[in-house]
Order: sequence, then structure tokens, then C-alpha cells
Amino acid sequence: MVDTHVTSLRAEGFRISVELVPSMTPDLDAVLTTLEETVRPSFISVTQGAGGTSREQSLFILDALAGRAVRCAHLICGYAPRSEVLRHAANFYASGVRSFLVLKGDKPEGVRGEQEGDYRFASECIRELRALYPDACIGAGAYPEAGEFDRITVLREKFLAGASFAITQMCFDVAAWERLASEFTSPIYPGVCFIHDREHAERFAKRFGVSIPGVPDLAQLIADYRAAGAPGVHLFVLHDIDRLSVLENEAL
Repeated sequence: MVDTHVTSLRAEGFRISVELVPSMTPDLDAVLTTLEETVRPSFISVTQGAGGTSREQSLFILDALAGRAVRCAHLICGYAPRSEVLRHAANFYASGVRSFLVLKGDKPEGVRGEQEGDYRFASECIRELRALYPDACIGAGAYPEAGEFDRITVLREKFLAGASFAITQMCFDVAAWERLASEFTSPIYPGVCFIHDREHAERFAKRFGVSIPGVPDLAQLIADYRAAGAPGVHLFVLHDIDRLSVLENEAL
């Protein structure tokens, strides 16, 4: 089954999309049932782990999603040989996936110093994938709270290379997203997640280099993004599948 493009879903208006992590999705059928009964995601992206270390698990989940959701496969290009990245892209494409999210990705365990793969920048991988799969929908990572070069210049290079949408890292500052989105015409989906308590907020803020004011109410944050004109939000589910019912009204 061949999927719809992520960008074609904009016609449906503001929607919640979801990111699944293979290692945090032990009971896939139960997770999908919960998603369908609560946030009814416009599309589901599936991660590959640090350095793309869970690619085989990702393909298993993407195959299981066929016919139940529009799929978006993560492609981690920063710490793997070009041939390996392209092989997995070909596998995803053969399974009917037509949307990819290309990220440099986190450094996997065991990689020392500045050891990297064949792609120096995500934009290089995006450009090659655009040439190989002209009918694919390619997304890029965006960083609303980074410095100006990483926030604007690097993202512009990704769009020029062939990306047609972007998803931000976790962003709890709607104004920061607005400043970034105002620089581009392509859709930029803000990434969001549940924050449990102040300790959790401080840990995430330090790990991802983002500002988290207090313990944000996720339903209110999503409503604020809707009011600000976001095309939707991308929800990093992580371990919070049991909390999704509080977002049902925001999924309408």
C-alpha cells in the first residue's frame, strides 16, 4: 500500500501527528488502538534510535502501520555509511512509505570524538533522496531555539535541498516557533510532549537545550499553537500512551 504525502494532509486543517519510538512501543496493536481512539493522528513517524541503531525495528512497525495510518520513516544519516542509509530508504520506499524525516541524529554509543558517516549535513542526504525518489515527501529537523545560523541558515539549506516540511525538536515556546515559521513558507510542525513535573522539565531542558516554563499544560500548549497558526503539532509519545485521553478535544 502506497501512503499519502504528509504535506497533502494540510488540507485537513490543524491535526496532531505522533512520533513512536520502537523501544518504547512493546504492544504496537494496543498503542495504535489508543491512538485511534484518542488523538486520531494525521500521520505517524517512527524513529530509528541513536545513529539509526533500531532501523530493523522501525521497518517492522512501519509495515504494521500500513493501512492504519499515514507513515513517515525517520532516516538517520549522520553516523552511518551512505550505502546503509540508502539501503534502508529503499526498504522503506518498497514498503509503500512515501514520507521521510531526514535527521543527522544523536551519536550512538561507542562512537568516539567526531567520527561521523558519509553525510556531513542532513541537507546532503535530503538532496540525494530527492533525486532518487522525486515522488517522495521529505521532511527535515528544525530548531526554533538554536542560534541564528542553525535556526535559519541550516533549515533554509534543507528546504533548498528538497525538503517540503519540517518538524521541530520539542518546543514549548510558541513565540519561538512563530519567529521561525515566519521565515519560511513550507509547513513547520512544532514538536511537543508531556512534561510530568519540575524535575522532568529541568532534565529535558538541559538535555535538549530548550526552555520549558514551569510544567506546561500540554492541552493548552496545543491550543496555543492552533491559535498561532501552526499546521499541527507533532506529539512525541514516549512512555505517555496512557495520558492521551486528555488531548481528545485538541484532536478535533
